[in-house]
Amino acid sequence: MLFVPRSCGFSHSLGRRRSILYRAEIGSTGWGKPTLARRAFNAANAPNRTSARGAIFASPILISQSAIFEMIANSLFGRETPLMLSYRNVLCAFGVTALLLTITITSTELRAGELVQFDAVSTDAGSLRLLGYLARPRGPGAGPFPGVVILHHCAGFDDLVVSWADRLSSWGYVALAVDSFGPRGVPRNCTTRTYQAVDSSSAVNFLARQEFVDSSRSALLGFSQGGMAVLRNAEQDSTFAKSHSDTFRAAVAFYPDCAGISGIMSVPTLVLVGDLDDWTPAKACQAMAEGRGDIGLSREKGDRSMVSLVVYPGVYHSFNAPILRSLTPGVRFMGHWLEYNADAENNSIEKVREFFRSKLQP
Repeated sequence: MLFVPRSCGFSHSLGRRRSILYRAEIGSTGWGKPTLARRAFNAANAPNRTSARGAIFASPILISQSAIFEMIANSLFGRETPLMLSYRNVLCAFGVTALLLTITITSTELRAGELVQFDAVSTDAGSLRLLGYLARPRGPGAGPFPGVVILHHCAGFDDLVVSWADRLSSWGYVALAVDSFGPRGVPRNCTTRTYQAVDSSSAVNFLARQEFVDSSRSALLGFSQGGMAVLRNAEQDSTFAKSHSDTFRAAVAFYPDCAGISGIMSVPTLVLVGDLDDWTPAKACQAMAEGRGDIGLSREKGDRSMVSLVVYPGVYHSFNAPILRSLTPGVRFMGHWLEYNADAENNSIEKVREFFRSKLQP
């Protein structure tokens, strides 16, 4: 039975699914007592599960992704609950979803992926093993395939990045959704330092070692904070772009903070944002794409033809976050309005599909 602690400000039993019992005690800093999922995670470190390519959890536990998130949303935001709740509760729900990173996630609509571990390129405090959700095309004699690294938003790893990994695998890509916060014990409260720019290199290097990945064709895709990391890595003078100049082919950023980004990119870069986004404003991305100066920033002259900007009218931040689908019309968090938009999500999916097809396929 999933259990949300009182430290989140509420205590709800979220039920049981497919006769599999899960019990998690998740606070603001991580796990409480050992759980089934934690024991599954520990099993991933067993010697017989590890190779030079990195640890892959070979005996996944299956769980219904859509069912768990439906239970979370219904429990936290039922009809008896005012719709205009603090998004703090949503962040606690995101904290609960950290459970899903320590098991393999599937649903009737999505494909099964694998839990993987790989070494971080560098950290502030010695060696570190990162976690990720790996989804790849299946079939005899298939591959190798282009690789796409997915970077989460400031609330951490959740079903948004997992669903995108599965979607990309169905399109013919190997996708790795990286958890930059969990292994470091970083709070998912949108106020802490991000490590995603450097984690991108770790993830790309891991994918390059897999025999089913075409290491000459890689891309980055990120959301909000992760989207900003994508933009920084895509800049022409970035360490990432220079160190992966022979393999880095494309970048996609959903509603990123474009302030401070030059717009002079090393690879084709697709940016998707809503014009009513009051957290990462579309105007900043328009200024970046056009090379105009912004508040406290003077942009140098240069070629910005690599940037493709899509601005959705009447659309807010996090317009494709699955957890927002059941919150009508939306929710306010840290002074910003978040709202799901089905039309924008569907259009953005097609935009990304065509973009990757043109940039990553032979």
